[in-house]
Amino acid sequence: MPPVSATLLRTSSIACLSLCLTLLAGTVKAGEHAGVVDSLNGEVTLLSGVSKKRVPLSVGTAIDEGDTVTTGSNAEVLIRMDDGGVISLRGNTSMRIDEYLADGSEQEHSYFSLLKGAMRSVTGWIGKAHPHGYRINTTTATIGIRGTDHEVILLENGSDNTDEAGTYDIVHEGATYMRTEQGEVDALPGLPAFLALGRPGKPLQLQHNPAFLQARRILLDRALEHIRDQVRDQLPIMHDQRKKGLLKNIFEDKERRRLEKMQDRRTRKAGREEERRQARTEKRVDRRDNSHDKMQGKRTRDKPQKIENDLREWRKQGNQGGHGPQKSHGRGRSGKD
Repeated sequence: MPPVSATLLRTSSIACLSLCLTLLAGTVKAGEHAGVVDSLNGEVTLLSGVSKKRVPLSVGTAIDEGDTVTTGSNAEVLIRMDDGGVISLRGNTSMRIDEYLADGSEQEHSYFSLLKGAMRSVTGWIGKAHPHGYRINTTTATIGIRGTDHEVILLENGSDNTDEAGTYDIVHEGATYMRTEQGEVDALPGLPAFLALGRPGKPLQLQHNPAFLQARRILLDRALEHIRDQVRDQLPIMHDQRKKGLLKNIFEDKERRRLEKMQDRRTRKAGREEERRQARTEKRVDRRDNSHDKMQGKRTRDKPQKIENDLREWRKQGNQGGHGPQKSHGRGRSGKD
C-alpha cells in the first residue's frame, strides 16, 4: 500500500473534537454539510449531488448529502462526519451519502449506499442515540448497527485466498446486522455476516473473518482508530450541546487548532533558524579570534629576535668607538661638533 502522511496519526470538553489531523479551512454551520475530508492518499473524486459535476477532493473539502465519493486504485480517504463519526474508503470504492441530518432532533439519521468497494464506519452520536436511523445499503443487502465500528465490503470477484464473492459485514467493535427480504443475521467481532453474490436469501454468520481482511488493512485505519478512541466518550456531550444549540460547528475548533499547530511549526522553524544563525556567527568569531591569536603569537615570537638584533648592532657600533646606535636629527653625521 502507498504510504500515508504522517499527517494522519500523526492529538475534557468540546475541545477534544479537534483531535483529528488537518481540517476544514472555513466556516461550516451545523447541518450545512455532512462532513469534511480529514485526510487522503491517491486519486479521490467527488460527484456532486447538486451540480452533477465530478471534482477532485482535497483535505478540508466539504461532503454534502447526495454526494458520491470515489477512490482510485490504491487510493484511500478519511471523512469526519458532522455527528462525530468517521468513515474511511479503500481503493476502488464508491460511496454515496443518501440522506444525512445531525441537528439534535429526534429525526436525526444517516443513510449511505456502498456502490462498490469497501468502507469502514465508526458511528457518531446518530448511531448511538438513533441506531435505527443509521444504515448502509448495498446492491444485495442492508446493514444496520447497534453502535459500532464496522466495515462493509462488496467483493465482486472473490479473492486470491478463495474468499467467496459477495457482501461482507465485518465488526471491529459493537454489533451490526445484515438484512434482506428473506431475513437477517447479527454480525459480531470475529463473526461477520455474509451474503453471496448472485444468491439471494438470508445472510449467513461466518465463524471467522475472511482471509483478505488483513491484506486490506491500511495505514488510515490507525488514524481512524485514534479518532474513535479519542472521541467516543465525548459523543453524548456533543449530542447534548447540539440539542441545546451550543455546538454550532464541530469543525470550527479543529480549524483553530490547525492554525495553532501551523503557527507552532512556524515558531519552531524560526527558532531553529535563529539557532543556526547564532552558530554561524559564533563560528565566524572563533575563526577571527584564532586568526588574531596566531598573528599575536607570531609577533611575540619575532620580538625577542628583533631586540637581540638591535643589541648586536649597538655592540658592533660601540666596538668601533661609537656610543651605540645613533639617530640622525638632520645635522649630518653623528659625532663632535
